[in-house]
Amino acid sequence: MDFRTRVAQLERTKEFRDFKARNEDYYLVNVFYNVSEGREDLSVGYYSKSKDRIITFSTNPVKASSEQEVFKPDGTVSRLDMEGVKIRYDKAKKLADLVMKENYAGERVTKTMCILQVLGQTVYNFTLVSASFHIINLRIDAGTGRLVTKSRQSIMDLGQKIK
Repeated sequence: MDFRTRVAQLERTKEFRDFKARNEDYYLVNVFYNVSEGREDLSVGYYSKSKDRIITFSTNPVKASSEQEVFKPDGTVSRLDMEGVKIRYDKAKKLADLVMKENYAGERVTKTMCILQVLGQTVYNFTLVSASFHIINLRIDAGTGRLVTKSRQSIMDLGQKIK
């Protein structure tokens, strides 16, 4: 799968062009891909700095969400430049699978989410949920295909941190 192609296809739709004509200040910030129980969903996020809101477009069928508050731990939402994405999702996913095999072979992944976004650099930010209640996070540089970070934590630990 090529996220660049999917974003370009979305941006050519009447729904998106109509939205953009009314909302010129929104810019691309992420591509979200979710695979769970054989079902695949792809959505694309656009951010308005003046409104400090994000709108997400689902792609099948094409439909815009309502404006939503955006999570931004460092106070900014960086523009996603698709020209800087040199590695296709398929290649990043193969690297993620290899990292899983080498580091977390005992984990059986039940849900995979991937966000193409800017976190200092443009990354494929994989979040994998395992049957043993672990969350594995892998960040792969979208320009080079290099593994940036990897981590694993128990879902049970998250509940303790929220309290």
